[in-house]
Amino acid sequence: MDKQKTILHLCSYTWEVGGPSSVILNQAKFQQAYAIKNVVISTINPRMQAYPQHGLVRVFYFPKSPISSILPDFSWKLLFWYFKNYKSFDVVQIHGLWNFGSILPFLFPKKNKIVVTIHGFLDPYVLKESKWKKRIFWNIFHRWQLKKADVIHVMSQDENTIVGQLFPFQKNIIKYVPNGYDVPLNKFEVKPNFKKELDDFISNSDCTFLFLGRLHSKKGLGILIEAYKSLIKKELGSVKLIIAGPDDGYLQELIQETSGLSSGTYLQFPAITGDNKDYLIRSSDVFVLPSYSEGFSIAALEAIAYAKACIFSHHIGFSDILISNNAALICDTNAESLVGQMEKLVLNANLRSNLGENALKVHSNNFTNEIVGKQFLDSVFK
Repeated sequence: MDKQKTILHLCSYTWEVGGPSSVILNQAKFQQAYAIKNVVISTINPRMQAYPQHGLVRVFYFPKSPISSILPDFSWKLLFWYFKNYKSFDVVQIHGLWNFGSILPFLFPKKNKIVVTIHGFLDPYVLKESKWKKRIFWNIFHRWQLKKADVIHVMSQDENTIVGQLFPFQKNIIKYVPNGYDVPLNKFEVKPNFKKELDDFISNSDCTFLFLGRLHSKKGLGILIEAYKSLIKKELGSVKLIIAGPDDGYLQELIQETSGLSSGTYLQFPAITGDNKDYLIRSSDVFVLPSYSEGFSIAALEAIAYAKACIFSHHIGFSDILISNNAALICDTNAESLVGQMEKLVLNANLRSNLGENALKVHSNNFTNEIVGKQFLDSVFK
């Protein structure tokens, strides 16, 4: 690249949204070596928690307008900022669909390259929610706007198939690039209260399972709780379950479902970040995510990067490569299938170790920031 490039991201850059924010930050970590400038414009409200920037991403936050109840994430101030500044960027990258930011770049004369990262928003499970609203949104906006994109960025082979079927004559602009992630190298002192609570909880555990992600029904939390209840009835030893992450509409139901399990479950509802997150993942034995729907799961990717034994559903975005490398156990999205896989790992510490080793190899060979970062830059700037 001959001159400094600039990328403007349209994304709700918050912990509550999760994956897209992580993708932006991981891209920026790799792109800093190429002097690429990353800027995010995002809506936010007082109930949301801003995502970290680490000096790599500059974020402008704007308050949502009352109109956002009809057109999600609409903001007059964001609109005016975009109109004033968008021409100064080489690339405008849209993250996700079904919101104001996903249509905004197409409302103005084109002055830059437009990249649309789908992030699983066309997954059949996602489309079931607010079905008629999304159908109207699709026909008015996305059906014709996506054809005008320079790059449609998909993160899984399933997503590649879905988008290819929707736009059979635009397959040349559909680029498959997965997510990347590197385990943080910096180590800092973990907050004493968090560390003591966690250490006390797992001190006598034979096997500790961890769910770490947004508390949303699509993550398969109902399946997980049902499977865990069945597992402890088998009396295989001291088996613990940790559930951590920011609430996304499932908290009250989760509290009800876990009532009576206090001795075996440890719940942390705020977003777990930084050193606490690092310590939490390292302290667990098995990472579990029986999700109904994902684009390409950042949480699952983080788990294999930490060499954790994992149980995933088929819907995490890269289950095929894990299966072919014996790098994780894969369950169907029902409690019976999940509890069977959980039981295997409780009873077999060697299996846990082997899965973790193989998971790390899969990550190192396919999903580091350097590997994925180069693929993304080749897709966007060549």
